[in-house]
Amino acid sequence: MTSARVSNKKVDTRAKYDRTAPWYDLFEFITEALVYTYWRKELLKWIKGDKFLEIGVGTGKNLRYYPKNAKITTIDFSEGMLSYAKRRAAVGSHIKVFGRL
Repeated sequence: MTSARVSNKKVDTRAKYDRTAPWYDLFEFITEALVYTYWRKELLKWIKGDKFLEIGVGTGKNLRYYPKNAKITTIDFSEGMLSYAKRRAAVGSHIKVFGRL
């Protein structure tokens, strides 16, 4: 695969996530309610430490489950998704949301 083809796919994927960002959480609502929320709580309650890097933060659904004293740095591929993660991060001043990868 040539570099141009890889680059075009990267742009297409990013554009797709940017376009769907406003509805992304709505699309996953049922699965989130029935499955993901439980597993987010379960998995993140076991983490140790006070500094974390979350790569691929998406809309920031994990952020509320980190320990309250945690310093969290996040990045994502999509500016659209990051805009929603930034809103969630605004609730906790310990969270830094950076630009896209």
